[in-house]
Amino acid sequence: CLDSNRSDTGFKLNSDCVLLSDEYRQATERLAKEMEAKLEQAKRQLADEYQVKVDELKDKLRKHENTIQQNDDRIQLQEDRIRLQEDKIQQMENKIQQQQDVISQQDS
Repeated sequence: CLDSNRSDTGFKLNSDCVLLSDEYRQATERLAKEMEAKLEQAKRQLADEYQVKVDELKDKLRKHENTIQQNDDRIQLQEDRIRLQEDKIQQMENKIQQQQDVISQQDS
């Protein structure tokens, strides 16, 4: 591309080289824009996929938290029932003791 004809300023580019250089520059700019667009598209796609996964995991976590809460509520209800039964048993034991006390006093 360089003229073999040297001048005072050095080598000169002939017109074919200037055209090729300009086409190369345009092609590289076009390629860079295309690559940037594809990169942005890939970033958006990954961000969307990431958000979908995050939403799925949040939903799954909420479901697990709800299940845990329901189980805790059931356990609390069972504990309350047990306490009520224990209270009834204690009342019955107290009545039995009172009756035994009355019987003991009558015998004496």
